[in-house]
Amino acid sequence: MYRTNFKIGDIVYLFMSDERMVGFKTKVVAKDCDRTDNSYWQIHPNMHFVYKLELVKEYKGNKLTEDELTKHGFNGGRSIQHPIKNNEELIKYIDDVFDEE
Repeated sequence: MYRTNFKIGDIVYLFMSDERMVGFKTKVVAKDCDRTDNSYWQIHPNMHFVYKLELVKEYKGNKLTEDELTKHGFNGGRSIQHPIKNNEELIKYIDDVFDEE
């Protein structure tokens, strides 16, 4: 939560690293929420609060793979660990694909 600056109502697309594709469209519905997964992860004391995301839509097609996203400005690699806010071409492409469904 402390590496991003989302606001309530922001749309967040989730890149699934195992499948190497965007798989979910979510919306920020709350912030400063207590983490409830302490039994699964070792939580750094400064990372105790998280955003709560609500699922808007799941995508199962092949237009949002890493290869396809790269054609629209996705840089892959370590860039997936940080929110992409200013790449208008990429965000428009992802929006359009989700709107097709």
